[in-house]
Amino acid sequence: MFQKDERHTLCRQWFTHVGLNISDLSDKQLRARLDKVRKPYDTFSKSLHRGNNEAKLKDYLFQQQSHFPLVSAMPTVPSVVPCAIENAPATPPADHPTGDELTHLKIASSGRQLAALRRSNEELSGSLLEAKNREMIYKDLLKEKTQSVTILQADLTKLQGKAERSASHIKCVETQLCSAKEYIGKIRQTNFYKRLKRQETNLKKREENLKDHEDGGCIQTIERLKHKLKLCQTANSSLRAKLNSVKEKRQQDLDRHNQLTADLLEEAVVHTVKTTEEGPRKKFTHDVIKTTIGLISCGVSAKNSGHVIQTVARNLFHTDIDDKDVPSERTSLRFADQGHYLAKYHVAETVLDSDNFDIHFDGTTRDHRKYVGQQVTTSAGSLSCGFTEVATEDAKTLVDVTVSLLQEVAQVYDKDDTERCFKAALQKCSGLMSDRAAPNKLMKKDFNDLRKATLGTEEDLQFLYCNAHYLLGLGTSAEKSLKELQTEWGQQRIGRDNAAQFGHWQAKEAAAVRYVRMACEVLGPRGDDQCGCRDAWLAYCEMTNKTSTVPSFKSNRFNSIFYGATKLLAHRDDIIEFLSDYMPSRNQKLESVLKDAQSEEVNVFVATLAMVYERITGPYWTLLCAGETSYAEFFLPVVELHAQLREWRDDSASIFSPHVPSLFSIQVPDASSLAALLDLDEATQQKVQRAFSHFCVNFVAVTERQLDDFLPGGRYHAVQDPQVLERLRHSHITNLLGEACFGDLDISIYTHRNSSVHHHSTLTMLKRNKTMKAWFNQKSNEEQRQLLLNASSSGPEMRKRHRENDREVKASKRQKLQLQQQRTEADRQKKAREKADIAQEIRQDGGACSSAGDVDRLLERKALQREKLAALKTQIRFFRHVLGFKSELLKLTQDLPGLEQSLKEFLASQDPFPEHRDRWTTTLMRKTSHQSPTPLLQSMRTTSE
Repeated sequence: MFQKDERHTLCRQWFTHVGLNISDLSDKQLRARLDKVRKPYDTFSKSLHRGNNEAKLKDYLFQQQSHFPLVSAMPTVPSVVPCAIENAPATPPADHPTGDELTHLKIASSGRQLAALRRSNEELSGSLLEAKNREMIYKDLLKEKTQSVTILQADLTKLQGKAERSASHIKCVETQLCSAKEYIGKIRQTNFYKRLKRQETNLKKREENLKDHEDGGCIQTIERLKHKLKLCQTANSSLRAKLNSVKEKRQQDLDRHNQLTADLLEEAVVHTVKTTEEGPRKKFTHDVIKTTIGLISCGVSAKNSGHVIQTVARNLFHTDIDDKDVPSERTSLRFADQGHYLAKYHVAETVLDSDNFDIHFDGTTRDHRKYVGQQVTTSAGSLSCGFTEVATEDAKTLVDVTVSLLQEVAQVYDKDDTERCFKAALQKCSGLMSDRAAPNKLMKKDFNDLRKATLGTEEDLQFLYCNAHYLLGLGTSAEKSLKELQTEWGQQRIGRDNAAQFGHWQAKEAAAVRYVRMACEVLGPRGDDQCGCRDAWLAYCEMTNKTSTVPSFKSNRFNSIFYGATKLLAHRDDIIEFLSDYMPSRNQKLESVLKDAQSEEVNVFVATLAMVYERITGPYWTLLCAGETSYAEFFLPVVELHAQLREWRDDSASIFSPHVPSLFSIQVPDASSLAALLDLDEATQQKVQRAFSHFCVNFVAVTERQLDDFLPGGRYHAVQDPQVLERLRHSHITNLLGEACFGDLDISIYTHRNSSVHHHSTLTMLKRNKTMKAWFNQKSNEEQRQLLLNASSSGPEMRKRHRENDREVKASKRQKLQLQQQRTEADRQKKAREKADIAQEIRQDGGACSSAGDVDRLLERKALQREKLAALKTQIRFFRHVLGFKSELLKLTQDLPGLEQSLKEFLASQDPFPEHRDRWTTTLMRKTSHQSPTPLLQSMRTTSE
């Protein structure tokens, strides 16, 4: 083992061989140097300590050389060869280098590799450090760029929104630019441009003249003109510059205006909705009152008006309104009364500001209550005046209702001068229109007399009739014609009447009319919910890709029979297939419809009704609904209709020709029924022609009866009197507005079952007259305020008067019931007196006869024929009126033998009924208890016992 000194000596030798100068180093300094290369040194020392030979040392050095490049930053100390090694051979082999040579080789090689590795290690360390620094820089750059991209995306979204707003702004600017261009175009038409144009024209003419006259003076003139032209061009350029300046200025003003508008729109944010006025009473504002009246006119109930206002404010203005700040149900009803006043003022203003007006009236019954509806017609249009409930619809009541309407109109218009306004309205009333009912005719006469007496004039009113009711006359005449044709053709029992199951059903109406009515009820809308099958019918139509056109029989009472026949004729095959194949469990009503639909005889009459619609009633109804014909011009279509009906009465072969022009040159919109008529076989078409001619016979009579005023010789045929023409200029040919108002009344009664007639009138007038939309909103703010103030005070008073009228109607009904009860009681007492007189006569004759022998004995006691006849009649009256027997034998219109024989047969037929004897006996005993019984009465008692 090496000693400490020997190790130091070896280390010094090793460093010396390496090339390091360590002669001046102490052992401590040498030890510090060795710490840096401790691993190779320890390995080398251990090898020496184990006594390895020189060969092993060489192998170690070569191995150390091969692993030396793998050593990292720590420097490796090369091996040294000691001066003497234990157990080493004295001389190395010949083929192996000696120790000194090997040591020098190893030292030289290791030194170069160490230096190269140090340089490579330093370069790699620097590159790695630089790469790490670069990676950190890249990460920071990536994070920074990501944040920049996010910010840019947000900016891009904002810029897109600004671009859209800029695009819309550009469109507005373009529109205004077009306006500016138009304005510039107008500027270009100023006198300067016209003068410039004239100068240019003159220059051209002068140039042409110069070409014709080429001389020296012309050349000077040309030069002078060129100079003027240059000056004009300069002036033109100056003007163009001014125009461009004006254009730019206007564009700037436009941009500034648009920007200001946009700023105002952005700042216009509604924060609150004010519904009440300032003050202790917290009265609702006029805007709330107008809104409530408008909602009620649109069908919103008074109970829900406040909720609707809250909903609109919440959803449109983003404002919540408290319940106490919206009208309650009671308050909404008060506002509705104010709406009634406004509607009546609308009527009053229209009537009194017009030249002439007509009053339309008609009556109807709903739930056993009679209503009279009234409307006024002026040159500006027609207005509804609401409804009035009456107890009886007679002439006197109708006159009172009309006078009350005019008085109310006058009072609403001018409360301080009602009489003057009433006479003015009465003076401007030029006509009355209604149907041809007997009370209406008498009412027109009475009202005309009242008007003459009030105004002191001899001018008569125009009595106008609603020409839509002519269709009702055609419907009645058509049903009459159908019954006549069934009798004439020997077809009294057709359709369902041939079936045994309908033998007990009464046939009050014609078969075709019955089929149209019942088919529309079971298949059409608003029909029979209990026996109908509209839901299944609609499903069948959807399954077969067809559309149901079956109408409601209640939709149009004027034309329902004819219009329904057209639709049922087009659906005939569908109805038969549906009811026979898809409705196996049919009720009696459906079975009746099926039997009538399958009947060819019924189909002929239905086709005739459809042809009437196509040729007559369809064009006539379209003419009425168009409203383009005045009352004074209505004679033209009536004359054409009358002539055509007379032609078809004589020959109706042309009705199936599709090229025949329609009546009044009006084509019926729906052509499906005409196609169904043209598809009929020839035999059916011939029957339809015969039936149609028969219809026209009665139609001519109806036309000459109801439209005689428009036929030649009538009052309104080709009127030439200018005064009459002026009074008829505004008159309508129908009163269809009244029919529409009655439809509104049906809806109002259905939705407001317990409301008064006053409220029903309010809803109808506000809806039909468009009072708030077309009239009130056109008033100025001051006029609106004054009208609302008047309505707040006069509306409740008007409602009070109308309710008083309702109470009077109820009192009149009660009085009528009392009169009926008194009349019934009087009739009862009269009959009782008559019975008492008969019983007294019976007692005087000895009592009632109970057998033929009693009759003979009664006649024996009478000496004269007159007494015998009177006695027998008294006996018959006793049995009929006192005892209540009903028999064909108890007749008074016979001679004496006949009366005797009839009475005996009656008494003989009553023998099997002893209970009647008891009744006779009891009655006579009660009525004659104060008298002594006669032998006949005694015998009756004995028989009864």
